[in-house]
Amino acid sequence: MGSSDVMRRSRRAQLAVWVVYVGIPVIFLALTLLISALADADVFNWQAGVIPLAVILGGWFFRGAVLAGAIIGGLIGYGIGWYGARTLLHPAVAELAETPYVLTFTMRGQVKLSLVLDGRKVSLQTSIRIRTADGDSTSVRANWYPLDAVRGVRDVMLSGTERLEYPIAMDKPPVSSPGPALILTVGGADWILPHDEAPVLAQIVNRRIGAP
Repeated sequence: MGSSDVMRRSRRAQLAVWVVYVGIPVIFLALTLLISALADADVFNWQAGVIPLAVILGGWFFRGAVLAGAIIGGLIGYGIGWYGARTLLHPAVAELAETPYVLTFTMRGQVKLSLVLDGRKVSLQTSIRIRTADGDSTSVRANWYPLDAVRGVRDVMLSGTERLEYPIAMDKPPVSSPGPALILTVGGADWILPHDEAPVLAQIVNRRIGAP
């Protein structure tokens, strides 16, 4: 499984987003123009098609923004984003390091903790619940570090008794679990990150660190 497989995954994910964000507005445009024509055969209201046409053009020009673009659109966007991420990232392969995407890997047993990699930085990201007088809300926290601040990358096997500490506030104390884990040494501290594909994640991080 190499770069050609990663490219096929990327095209599938982009196609799914493109079908939703362009295909649906095309249908909307056709129905809008049909209704306008039937409403008044003598005076065709071409302005009725401006908004759906703008959506179509936007979907065409920004069809490459798979993960970011899928956030827009509420439940549909969430579903497409989930599909795009799963298509692209599962199973993880080292060649993902050469793609232009921001890569997000959720830690095993830590549903709210993710390792995020872009081309120049690495981050631990979590969401925490904030309670105020107006009610509860969710806040996303992330600590970003330049990739050249990563001084060590290795994969290990955890017994499940290790103490996990991260440079980021979390709702609950992190709990170790038996299985593979990625260890990143950043700022003199070891981030122990339980993940079933830790050996591949280590390759991805090393490749991005070594990228020009």
